Amino acid sequence: MSKNHAGFVGPGGMSLEEAARVQAELMPHLDTDAVGAKINAAALLLTSQRFDDCISAYRAIGVQHPEELGTCLGQIGACYFFKGEYSEAIKSYVSAKAKGANPSMVDDNIQEAQEALAQANRGVALPTPGTAPIRGTGLLLAVPVAIGILVVLTAMCVGGAAFMAS
Repeated sequence: MSKNHAGFVGPGGMSLEEAARVQAELMPHLDTDAVGAKINAAALLLTSQRFDDCISAYRAIGVQHPEELGTCLGQIGACYFFKGEYSEAIKSYVSAKAKGANPSMVDDNIQEAQEALAQANRGVALPTPGTAPIRGTGLLLAVPVAIGILVVLTAMCVGGAAFMAS
């Protein structure tokens, strides 16, 4: 994972509010299939810092669409991380990896949560929940492009959120 923080959420990058504005600009272009629309709606809850609602939404999506469970668990982990609940974030990330989420992204998230948990246990001041940077996860936005190819833009959080196409 690159240490370039341009376009990332967190220190030296964009805030969750700015990420929400970028997401709102992308909404007209987002995938409108049933599961894509649900994932995009849940992502809006994340950028709106409605973390408990976001967790509930991703849990429901994971039950309704088991093929998306890894993605959902990863996003639930991000919510817990932003809430400052690092142990719960780690549990969600480990489960996400077991359910097929991107292993390198999840490993970055686990490492970041472990570091934050260690700092919290040592009494080191951490960023206010909701503003903490994380590596590797964030918002998943499904965007259709010409000729029927689906591009997934992921608002990555390595000290913030950048967009990667895969």
